[in-house]
Amino acid sequence: MAGTPTGRAAWLGGTVAVSLLVAFAGVLLALGVAGLVRAVRDRSQHGTGSGSRPWPEVGRPLGALALGLAVAVAPLVLPLATSASAGVVETPDGSEVYDAGSDLAEDGTLWAGAVQGNVGEPGLGAFANRAEVLNNHLEGTYTLAEDFAGELDVVLWPENGSDLDPQTTPDVARGLDAAATAVGAPILVGAQEFPESGGRYNVSLLWQAGSGVIGRYAKQHPAPFGEYIPMRPFLRLLSDQVDRVTTDMIAGVNPPVVEVPSRLGQGGYRMGTIICFEVAYDEIVRDAVLEGAQVLVIPTNNASFGFTAESTQQLAMSRLQAITTGRAAVQISTVGVSGVITPDGTVVRRTGLFTADEFVTHLPLRSSTTPAVAAGYWPGWVVGGLAVALVVAGLIDGRKPRQA
Repeated sequence: MAGTPTGRAAWLGGTVAVSLLVAFAGVLLALGVAGLVRAVRDRSQHGTGSGSRPWPEVGRPLGALALGLAVAVAPLVLPLATSASAGVVETPDGSEVYDAGSDLAEDGTLWAGAVQGNVGEPGLGAFANRAEVLNNHLEGTYTLAEDFAGELDVVLWPENGSDLDPQTTPDVARGLDAAATAVGAPILVGAQEFPESGGRYNVSLLWQAGSGVIGRYAKQHPAPFGEYIPMRPFLRLLSDQVDRVTTDMIAGVNPPVVEVPSRLGQGGYRMGTIICFEVAYDEIVRDAVLEGAQVLVIPTNNASFGFTAESTQQLAMSRLQAITTGRAAVQISTVGVSGVITPDGTVVRRTGLFTADEFVTHLPLRSSTTPAVAAGYWPGWVVGGLAVALVVAGLIDGRKPRQA
């Protein structure tokens, strides 16, 4: 729905509003078509002679069709922040950068480089290629440095962009220091932390040369059965496949925001760092904006899914969250699909699957609040209440005696 008129309703009530309108419009259209089919069938059964019955009632079916179409296209009137500058921009030296709507900036702009390092073999995942993933992303960062050294505010790596923790692996720390120095910007690194208490955290670390970690976010919603196994002792009785997840991931508790220092020494910028499929949780993205996020970054690792539609489905989620929050967004993946998204959900740059790629984007920093963010949980509560009311009404109506 991200590219449809109905998808624009995310600005008003998030993905809940979009889902409601899709279901509502679909039901109305189905009722309308069914009513017209019955009318035609009844007309054919009773004939068309002078003594035949007139056309059965078609007002309601036509009304349902009209209302369904209206519901589907009504979000077109919503005042989304739409850019006139978004698209490909060529620099004086012939390089390309991607404008994500700089004319919509409210708090300045952020120059970000992004590296999609790729992995060796599709389907195995990042962790099947020890250190290769890290080296690929280091190489991509040096490629950015050739044309944009000293011009970027931050370089974005994907989830698991480093398969080794730079906080505990000195060689990795030195490699990051060298790459960050070459490009002249801190690097947002996806990694795994293994605390002494056990388990592991999925983290985005903002790494600055000479200082190490200056910002950190740990994933709040690990994926059950993918990143941790609930009820492991019981489920092992049913299948030994649960042991493929050897170390359960722990949920983080800190807000999904990382502050990037300005390269011009003028304060900092706040990035919402939404790791992987957390982009499907409205409340996590909303919390990032309420914590001051001026732009959204979605680091993700799609390496285990092969040549499927999983990453493009995730890009569609990122587009809806850009609309929901009125923020520009960057989805950056180990293997693709990565993309640059304007605040109205338009994709201005998209990479291919299982290819190494780098790009630079000019992101508008925004602080205004959309109705969806201001509404908080209310859209879900209202829709949930309506659902309960409909079920109760159906039960009451079902108890009434029926005439023959």
